[in-house]
Amino acid sequence: MEDGRQVRTGRIIQIPEEWLNQQPISVVLNAVSGEVIVVTARDGRRIPTKAGMALFPGDRVLTGADSSATLRFVNDSTLLLQADTELEIRRSRRIGDRINDVEVNLEQGRVENDITPDPTGQPHYRIRNDIAVTAVHGTAFRLGLLESERLQTEVLRGSVSVANDSGASLLKQGNGVVTEAGQAPGQPIRLLEAPDLSTLAQQRRPRPVPGRRRSQERGPQGGGILRRASAARSLPSCCRKPTAYSPCAWPHASRRRSSLSRSLAKNPRSRRC
Repeated sequence: MEDGRQVRTGRIIQIPEEWLNQQPISVVLNAVSGEVIVVTARDGRRIPTKAGMALFPGDRVLTGADSSATLRFVNDSTLLLQADTELEIRRSRRIGDRINDVEVNLEQGRVENDITPDPTGQPHYRIRNDIAVTAVHGTAFRLGLLESERLQTEVLRGSVSVANDSGASLLKQGNGVVTEAGQAPGQPIRLLEAPDLSTLAQQRRPRPVPGRRRSQERGPQGGGILRRASAARSLPSCCRKPTAYSPCAWPHASRRRSSLSRSLAKNPRSRRC
Protein backbone atom coordinates (compact mmCIF):
# COMPACT_ATOMS: atom_id res chain seq x y z
CA MET A 1 0.00 0.00 0.00
CA GLU A 2 1.26 3.42 -0.88
CA ASP A 3 -0.31 4.94 2.22
CA GLY A 4 -0.54 2.84 5.35
CA ARG A 5 -3.51 4.85 6.63
CA GLN A 6 -5.71 5.00 3.55
CA VAL A 7 -7.07 2.23 1.33
CA ARG A 8 -9.03 2.85 -1.83
CA THR A 9 -12.50 1.34 -2.14
CA GLY A 10 -12.56 -1.99 -4.02
CA ARG A 11 -8.91 -2.78 -3.50
CA ILE A 12 -8.04 -6.35 -2.47
CA ILE A 13 -5.87 -6.72 0.63
CA GLN A 14 -3.89 -9.91 1.14
CA ILE A 15 -3.08 -10.73 4.76
CA PRO A 16 -0.51 -13.42 5.58
CA GLU A 17 -1.91 -16.44 7.38
CA GLU A 18 0.66 -15.94 10.13
CA TRP A 19 -1.15 -12.73 11.11
CA LEU A 20 -4.50 -14.47 11.57
CA ASN A 21 -5.73 -16.09 14.75
CA GLN A 22 -4.58 -19.73 14.61
CA GLN A 23 -5.48 -22.55 16.96
CA PRO A 24 -3.84 -25.99 16.76
CA ILE A 25 -6.34 -28.85 16.76
CA SER A 26 -5.65 -32.48 17.52
CA VAL A 27 -6.59 -35.34 15.21
CA VAL A 28 -8.56 -38.28 16.64
CA LEU A 29 -7.61 -41.87 15.90
CA ASN A 30 -11.19 -42.91 15.34
CA ALA A 31 -10.81 -46.66 14.65
CA VAL A 32 -8.01 -49.24 14.78
CA SER A 33 -7.84 -52.75 13.32
CA GLY A 34 -4.82 -55.04 13.55
CA GLU A 35 -1.28 -53.79 14.21
CA VAL A 36 -1.15 -49.98 14.30
CA ILE A 37 1.75 -48.00 15.80
CA VAL A 38 2.10 -44.27 16.50
CA VAL A 39 5.54 -42.63 16.56
CA THR A 40 5.26 -39.47 18.68
CA ALA A 41 6.85 -36.23 17.52
CA ARG A 42 7.81 -35.24 21.05
CA ASP A 43 10.26 -38.04 21.87
CA GLY A 44 10.07 -40.48 18.94
CA ARG A 45 8.61 -43.30 21.03
CA ARG A 46 6.62 -46.05 19.35
CA ILE A 47 3.44 -46.49 21.32
CA PRO A 48 0.52 -48.88 20.81
CA THR A 49 -2.73 -47.32 19.70
CA LYS A 50 -6.33 -47.41 20.81
CA ALA A 51 -9.48 -45.89 19.42
CA GLY A 52 -10.11 -42.35 20.64
CA MET A 53 -6.50 -41.30 21.27
CA ALA A 54 -5.40 -37.83 20.14
CA LEU A 55 -2.68 -37.19 17.56
CA PHE A 56 -0.72 -33.98 17.05
CA PRO A 57 1.38 -32.40 14.29
CA GLY A 58 4.58 -34.37 13.80
CA ASP A 59 3.09 -37.71 14.90
CA ARG A 60 3.37 -40.59 12.47
CA VAL A 61 0.93 -43.49 12.05
CA LEU A 62 2.10 -46.88 10.75
CA THR A 63 -0.15 -49.82 9.86
CA GLY A 64 1.06 -53.41 9.51
CA ALA A 65 -0.07 -56.20 7.22
CA ASP A 66 -3.85 -56.79 7.22
CA SER A 67 -4.29 -53.69 9.41
CA SER A 68 -6.01 -50.33 9.07
CA ALA A 69 -6.66 -47.10 10.96
CA THR A 70 -9.10 -44.21 10.55
CA LEU A 71 -8.29 -40.60 11.39
CA ARG A 72 -11.03 -38.05 12.05
CA PHE A 73 -10.46 -34.31 11.73
CA VAL A 74 -12.27 -31.41 13.36
CA ASN A 75 -14.75 -30.92 10.48
CA ASP A 76 -15.68 -34.64 10.45
CA SER A 77 -13.43 -35.38 7.49
CA THR A 78 -11.95 -38.88 7.64
CA LEU A 79 -8.82 -40.55 6.32
CA LEU A 80 -8.49 -44.35 6.17
CA LEU A 81 -4.99 -45.84 6.21
CA GLN A 82 -4.89 -49.22 4.53
CA ALA A 83 -2.40 -51.99 5.27
CA ASP A 84 1.37 -51.29 5.14
CA THR A 85 0.91 -47.52 5.14
CA GLU A 86 2.96 -44.79 6.81
CA LEU A 87 1.64 -41.25 7.20
CA GLU A 88 2.78 -38.12 9.06
CA ILE A 89 0.48 -35.38 10.35
CA ARG A 90 2.19 -32.13 9.38
CA ARG A 91 -0.46 -29.59 10.25
CA SER A 92 -3.92 -29.48 11.83
CA ARG A 93 -5.18 -26.06 12.80
CA ARG A 94 -8.11 -23.67 12.65
CA ILE A 95 -7.54 -20.28 11.05
CA GLY A 96 -10.01 -17.65 12.19
CA ASP A 97 -13.52 -18.92 12.83
CA ARG A 98 -14.24 -21.06 9.76
CA ILE A 99 -11.06 -22.32 8.07
CA ASN A 100 -9.79 -25.79 8.98
CA ASP A 101 -6.30 -26.29 7.60
CA VAL A 102 -4.98 -29.87 7.40
CA GLU A 103 -1.81 -31.18 5.77
CA VAL A 104 -0.46 -34.73 5.93
CA ASN A 105 2.51 -36.44 4.32
CA LEU A 106 2.04 -39.88 2.76
CA GLU A 107 5.36 -41.70 2.97
CA GLN A 108 4.14 -45.07 1.66
CA GLY A 109 0.99 -47.10 1.16
CA ARG A 110 -2.60 -46.24 0.29
CA VAL A 111 -5.23 -43.97 1.88
CA GLU A 112 -8.92 -43.30 1.30
CA ASN A 113 -10.29 -39.83 2.04
CA ASP A 114 -13.78 -38.49 2.66
CA ILE A 115 -13.39 -34.72 3.01
CA THR A 116 -16.09 -32.28 4.10
CA PRO A 117 -16.31 -29.26 1.72
CA ASP A 118 -14.68 -26.11 3.05
CA PRO A 119 -17.12 -23.20 3.47
CA THR A 120 -14.64 -20.77 1.90
CA GLY A 121 -14.36 -22.85 -1.29
CA GLN A 122 -10.56 -22.93 -0.96
CA PRO A 123 -8.52 -26.15 -0.74
CA HIS A 124 -7.43 -26.46 2.89
CA TYR A 125 -6.77 -30.22 2.89
CA ARG A 126 -3.52 -31.32 1.30
CA ILE A 127 -1.61 -34.59 1.02
CA ARG A 128 2.08 -34.23 0.26
CA ASN A 129 4.78 -36.66 -0.80
CA ASP A 130 8.00 -36.58 -2.81
CA ILE A 131 6.11 -36.85 -6.12
CA ALA A 132 3.25 -34.31 -5.94
CA VAL A 133 0.86 -32.33 -3.75
CA THR A 134 -2.81 -33.28 -3.78
CA ALA A 135 -5.16 -30.43 -2.84
CA VAL A 136 -8.79 -31.15 -2.04
CA HIS A 137 -11.86 -28.90 -2.22
CA GLY A 138 -14.18 -31.37 -0.51
CA THR A 139 -14.45 -34.80 -2.03
CA ALA A 140 -13.95 -38.54 -1.68
CA PHE A 141 -10.83 -39.95 -3.28
CA ARG A 142 -8.15 -42.62 -3.00
CA LEU A 143 -4.41 -42.08 -3.07
CA GLY A 144 -1.68 -44.69 -3.41
CA LEU A 145 2.11 -44.30 -3.34
CA LEU A 146 3.54 -47.31 -5.19
CA GLU A 147 7.19 -48.16 -4.52
CA SER A 148 7.91 -44.46 -3.78
CA GLU A 149 8.10 -43.80 -7.54
CA ARG A 150 4.49 -43.63 -8.68
CA LEU A 151 1.49 -41.79 -7.25
CA GLN A 152 -1.96 -43.08 -8.15
CA THR A 153 -4.98 -40.81 -7.58
CA GLU A 154 -8.63 -41.84 -8.01
CA VAL A 155 -11.52 -39.40 -7.52
CA LEU A 156 -14.83 -40.88 -6.39
CA ARG A 157 -16.67 -37.61 -5.71
CA GLY A 158 -15.93 -33.92 -6.23
CA SER A 159 -12.60 -32.70 -7.64
CA VAL A 160 -8.92 -33.02 -6.77
CA SER A 161 -5.87 -31.07 -7.93
CA VAL A 162 -2.56 -32.94 -8.39
CA ALA A 163 0.48 -30.72 -8.94
CA ASN A 164 4.29 -30.71 -8.79
CA ASP A 165 7.12 -28.62 -10.22
CA SER A 166 6.59 -30.13 -13.70
CA GLY A 167 2.86 -29.50 -14.09
CA ALA A 168 -0.65 -29.88 -12.68
CA SER A 169 -3.84 -31.80 -13.36
CA LEU A 170 -7.41 -31.21 -12.18
CA LEU A 171 -9.39 -34.43 -11.75
CA LYS A 172 -13.16 -34.64 -11.79
CA GLN A 173 -15.41 -37.32 -10.37
CA GLY A 174 -14.87 -40.77 -11.87
CA ASN A 175 -11.34 -40.06 -13.15
CA GLY A 176 -7.85 -41.05 -12.08
CA VAL A 177 -4.27 -40.14 -12.90
CA VAL A 178 -0.83 -41.67 -12.45
CA THR A 179 2.11 -39.39 -11.63
CA GLU A 180 5.67 -40.64 -12.07
CA ALA A 181 8.52 -39.31 -9.94
CA GLY A 182 10.10 -36.25 -11.59
CA GLN A 183 7.38 -35.95 -14.24
CA ALA A 184 4.19 -33.97 -14.64
CA PRO A 185 0.88 -35.71 -13.82
CA GLY A 186 -0.33 -37.88 -16.69
CA GLN A 187 -3.56 -37.58 -18.62
CA PRO A 188 -6.76 -38.30 -16.67
CA ILE A 189 -8.10 -41.82 -17.14
CA ARG A 190 -11.73 -42.81 -16.77
CA LEU A 191 -12.25 -45.22 -13.86
CA LEU A 192 -14.22 -48.43 -14.27
CA GLU A 193 -17.86 -48.21 -13.34
CA ALA A 194 -18.94 -49.79 -10.07
CA PRO A 195 -20.62 -53.20 -10.55
CA ASP A 196 -24.42 -53.32 -10.42
CA LEU A 197 -25.38 -55.59 -7.51
CA SER A 198 -29.12 -54.83 -7.56
CA THR A 199 -29.91 -58.03 -9.48
CA LEU A 200 -28.44 -60.26 -6.76
CA ALA A 201 -31.42 -59.68 -4.48
CA GLN A 202 -33.79 -60.85 -7.23
CA GLN A 203 -32.15 -64.21 -7.68
CA ARG A 204 -34.10 -67.16 -6.33
CA ARG A 205 -32.78 -68.98 -3.32
CA PRO A 206 -31.91 -72.67 -3.79
CA ARG A 207 -34.80 -74.98 -3.02
CA PRO A 208 -34.47 -77.10 0.14
CA VAL A 209 -33.93 -80.82 -0.33
CA PRO A 210 -37.08 -82.79 0.67
CA GLY A 211 -36.61 -84.71 3.91
CA ARG A 212 -33.35 -83.00 4.90
CA ARG A 213 -34.93 -80.92 7.63
CA ARG A 214 -36.68 -83.94 9.12
CA SER A 215 -33.60 -86.11 9.02
CA GLN A 216 -31.57 -83.44 10.82
CA GLU A 217 -34.07 -83.04 13.66
CA ARG A 218 -33.63 -85.03 16.84
CA GLY A 219 -36.40 -86.06 19.18
CA PRO A 220 -36.39 -86.11 22.98
CA GLN A 221 -34.94 -89.64 22.94
CA GLY A 222 -32.06 -88.52 20.72
CA GLY A 223 -31.82 -90.11 17.30
CA GLY A 224 -35.29 -91.67 17.45
CA ILE A 225 -36.56 -89.69 14.50
CA LEU A 226 -33.44 -90.56 12.54
CA ARG A 227 -34.09 -94.27 13.06
CA ARG A 228 -37.77 -94.00 12.16
CA ALA A 229 -37.04 -91.93 9.06
CA SER A 230 -34.43 -94.47 7.96
CA ALA A 231 -36.85 -97.36 8.48
CA ALA A 232 -39.59 -95.56 6.58
CA ARG A 233 -37.35 -95.10 3.55
CA SER A 234 -36.72 -98.86 3.49
CA LEU A 235 -40.45 -99.58 3.10
CA PRO A 236 -42.28 -99.59 -0.24
CA SER A 237 -44.05 -96.36 -1.14
CA CYS A 238 -47.46 -97.97 -0.60
CA CYS A 239 -46.69 -98.67 3.06
CA ARG A 240 -45.13 -95.39 4.11
CA LYS A 241 -48.47 -93.75 5.03
CA PRO A 242 -50.67 -96.42 6.66
CA THR A 243 -53.96 -95.69 8.39
CA ALA A 244 -53.53 -94.62 11.99
CA TYR A 245 -53.91 -97.39 14.61
CA SER A 246 -54.33 -100.11 12.00
CA PRO A 247 -51.97 -102.95 11.09
CA CYS A 248 -49.66 -102.26 8.21
CA ALA A 249 -50.94 -104.29 5.27
CA TRP A 250 -47.89 -105.20 3.28
CA PRO A 251 -48.95 -107.25 0.25
CA HIS A 252 -45.36 -107.77 -0.85
CA ALA A 253 -44.43 -109.80 2.23
CA SER A 254 -45.37 -113.09 0.62
CA ARG A 255 -43.15 -112.44 -2.36
CA ARG A 256 -40.15 -110.67 -0.71
CA ARG A 257 -39.10 -112.29 2.52
CA SER A 258 -36.65 -109.65 3.57
CA SER A 259 -35.20 -109.36 7.03
CA LEU A 260 -37.57 -106.53 7.79
CA SER A 261 -40.70 -108.53 6.77
CA ARG A 262 -39.63 -111.49 8.88
CA SER A 263 -39.18 -109.29 11.91
CA LEU A 264 -42.62 -107.79 11.38
CA ALA A 265 -44.12 -111.27 11.13
CA LYS A 266 -42.56 -112.41 14.43
CA ASN A 267 -43.67 -109.31 16.31
CA PRO A 268 -47.23 -108.27 15.36
CA ARG A 269 -47.10 -105.15 17.54
CA SER A 270 -44.29 -103.70 15.48
CA ARG A 271 -46.53 -103.94 12.45
CA ARG A 272 -48.68 -101.13 13.77
CA CYS A 273 -47.36 -97.88 12.23
